[in-house]
Amino acid sequence: MKRTYAGLTDHPRRERIGHGNPSDWTIVKEFHAKAQARLWLQRMKEAGCETDKEVPDWGWGFTYTLPRVGQKREGRSG
Repeated sequence: MKRTYAGLTDHPRRERIGHGNPSDWTIVKEFHAKAQARLWLQRMKEAGCETDKEVPDWGWGFTYTLPRVGQKREGRSG
């Protein structure tokens, strides 16, 4: 079963690199209000996505597939 990560960021490029440059990284939505972003993240969590508990950023919502345990992530760093 695929596991999906959902997160929020104000710096998509930096965040993508920080997550290991996943090949299926997708910006899902741009937000104009923090409350909208937090609601989206909560809904993604309720739908089964893994998320971080405390995220100060909120400008863009993103997702990517987490690698299976012991599997290297596709893509390159840098």
